[in-house]
Parts: sequence; C-alpha cells; structure tokens
Amino acid sequence: FDSQLGFPMENLVERRKVISETVSGLSFVTDQTGLFSMLPLNSEQVEEMFEKHAITMSGNGRANIGGITILQAKRLAAAYAGVS
Repeated sequence: FDSQLGFPMENLVERRKVISETVSGLSFVTDQTGLFSMLPLNSEQVEEMFEKHAITMSGNGRANIGGITILQAKRLAAAYAGVS
C-alpha cells in the first residue's frame, strides 16, 4: 500500500517546497504535513487573496495544498507575499 502513495506524497512535499522557496516567510510550510497548510493570514487577507488573485481558502488561512499543482503553488506563494 505504501508503494502506491509514493508519487502523491512526493508531489505534495514538492509543492510545499516550492511554496517555501518562493517566499522566504513561508519556510514553515515544509514542516507541516497533510493535504492542508495553515497560512498566517487573517480574514481580511484571505478576502484580498480571493478578490485580487482568485485564490480561495477558509477564512482562517487554511489552504488545500493537496488540491493544487506546482504552478498553482508558486502562484499561491506569490499572492501570499502580496497580501502579507
């Protein structure tokens, strides 16, 4: 069973790595595990991410890292840099 999860897990780690390397303040993302990441954003910043960048997440900054591509991970990090 673990062999079937190899690529998806590696891909998730790669997405987290891309996010942390794109914005210096997001290095903690690589220490988190799972499909989601808690970004240090308040509800106003989350709303700005949606309005300016069409990026959705829960109001407390919980982002679905498992549901994005590598390119979208770069876009997420760049948008974060613009609102933080």
